[in-house]
Amino acid sequence: MASRNRPYRLAPAALRGVAVACVLAAGIVSAPASAQGLHAGSSPAALNDPVVQRCRLLAGRRVDPKLDALSTAVENAAMRLQLEPVFDAIATCRAALARYPNEPKVIVAEATASDALSALMLGLKFPDSDEQAFARVLGESNKTSSSDKSMFTQMTAFYLGSAYEYGVGTRPDRAAAMKWYAVAADAGDAISKRELARLQSAKP
Repeated sequence: MASRNRPYRLAPAALRGVAVACVLAAGIVSAPASAQGLHAGSSPAALNDPVVQRCRLLAGRRVDPKLDALSTAVENAAMRLQLEPVFDAIATCRAALARYPNEPKVIVAEATASDALSALMLGLKFPDSDEQAFARVLGESNKTSSSDKSMFTQMTAFYLGSAYEYGVGTRPDRAAAMKWYAVAADAGDAISKRELARLQSAKP
């Protein structure tokens, strides 16, 4: 990958924050008041599920009372380069989406969280295709050493771990997911450590 596509390594933190803010703000569309109720496909069982509720709190609009109607916690965290809340939103929303693959509010929240990490990882012009994004991140992972403990290593390894676990841009591969979560955990990421422990304790 050309160096211009690696903003985390090249841009100062302030510029990265501005760039992420611009890309996230560009996709924001305010929903009319009439759209604030349940979607036709939303079931009380889904919306009352604690995993779905946490996903929506982390990555859904108009859910966190501390934020304005146009912001999500994951977008705010990405703008501040706070990786743990971004990783937590992705892990939680992908778990919710695995339970409720047709729930609109979960689909939107998971996409918001994924876009936040993709913007951090791949810059303002990250690909729309999960397969292309996965291939680019996998290529970047081959350029870092196993002893690298940087935020970039945490992002790359978590991205790949989650992608392999849930089959995002690649086929699901539990062993590969555990491998990459272990790399991110070893680099200091608490969410990857949590996800690795969950997979290790679950039946294959």
